[in-house]
Amino acid sequence: MLALVRRHYADFGPTLASEKLAERDGIEVSREWLRQWMIEAHLRTVRRRGVRHHTWRQRRPCFGELVQMDTSEHAWFEGRGEAEPVLVTMIDDATSRVRMRFYPSDTTEANLDLLGRYLRRHGRPLACTRTGTAFFT
Repeated sequence: MLALVRRHYADFGPTLASEKLAERDGIEVSREWLRQWMIEAHLRTVRRRGVRHHTWRQRRPCFGELVQMDTSEHAWFEGRGEAEPVLVTMIDDATSRVRMRFYPSDTTEANLDLLGRYLRRHGRPLACTRTGTAFFT
């Protein structure tokens, strides 16, 4: 079986190789067994999952330089009510000051309503993002 893999499926992963062995050669083998045999035969290397390193960026130094928006869909009232609302939030990056409000659903109207409330109270921030998308900078 490993000779067939070497000859015909050497550049395949174990899942595709096991499927092709079954389809073309009539050999049924689980992908996990084939993966282990391919590693032992040096047809495949073991990929170690490295620790993902996330570099934290520096917070903005002044209030209003960056405001981030997000919506949280959660069972806030645990089914007590007609429909579960969503929580739309705005958080200032420098101070972690939060402005939030419940809305019936996550709509453009709901987001613009909260943005309008923020603008009337605090003025225009330098930058505003919503889950990675810049509104204005």
